[in-house]
Amino acid sequence: MSENQILILMIISCVLIFGVYLFIKKRKALGIFAVRAVVGGLAIYILNQTLGIEIGINPITICTIGTLGLPGMLTLLLIS
Repeated sequence: MSENQILILMIISCVLIFGVYLFIKKRKALGIFAVRAVVGGLAIYILNQTLGIEIGINPITICTIGTLGLPGMLTLLLIS
């Protein structure tokens, strides 16, 4: 297997494990994720408009913020 295939397999595995976790914890975890994702998406939009920071709003960034919360937001700011 190539490095790209291994990376894709690792990402899919993490998503599946997180999905199982959500089904176990059910609504509370899903609600927290949704709130973090919406607030994080709005925060990225506001930062892009006011400070001129260019962070793309896409499913990966929204999932990062939704999963990690504020540390995820800071990580995206540092990466950009």
